[in-house]
Amino acid sequence: MMKQLTATILLCMLLGGCGFQSGMNRQVDEDSSSKTIRLSDRHEGNNSNMPEADTNRAGYVRYQRQQVTDQKERTPALNREHLAHVITSLAIQLPNIKDAATLVTDEDALIVYQTGNKNRDESADQVKKTAVSVLPRYYHVYVSDNPEHFQSIANFSRLQTNSRDFDQILTKTIQQMKYSPQGGDISTKEDANGMTNSDRTMRRNTPYGQN
Repeated sequence: MMKQLTATILLCMLLGGCGFQSGMNRQVDEDSSSKTIRLSDRHEGNNSNMPEADTNRAGYVRYQRQQVTDQKERTPALNREHLAHVITSLAIQLPNIKDAATLVTDEDALIVYQTGNKNRDESADQVKKTAVSVLPRYYHVYVSDNPEHFQSIANFSRLQTNSRDFDQILTKTIQQMKYSPQGGDISTKEDANGMTNSDRTMRRNTPYGQN
């Protein structure tokens, strides 16, 4: 009888421990998924900080249209700070790039960098292609090796894309950045920044953040 009682108590303790650990894991997962990655968190999101099983596993997801339609309200939105973090982390690993900063908005990415490469066009093309490889296809990318533009894009981090005059200020900043090399055209139908003729027409006719 005593042995049976002891076994029962041990079983309850094990189940309770597993439940507690499971709850802790869920809490950690929830906290991790809700954390916003900011540009100052330079070590966040690095593969070296992730469990080995995760870094060695291929990513695969399959959806049917009905699944997405039924769960439309739960479709994840783009985390722009995370995109900026990834682009900056990759750009700083390019040859001759000593410093880099990235601003990601609704449809544009602005990257400012410092390079020791005498071939400015080459660095511009490398930085731009790095950003294009990370961003959704509809994004337009602008780069600059002018150190004054570090502060220019940093100022936007305090604003919302629907802030007053956001579009005008952003357009002016982009125009200034384009005095720096932008690299080669992205494709036969897109210029160096990924803009097509239809993009330019839409940009002129649509207030920023409302397309």
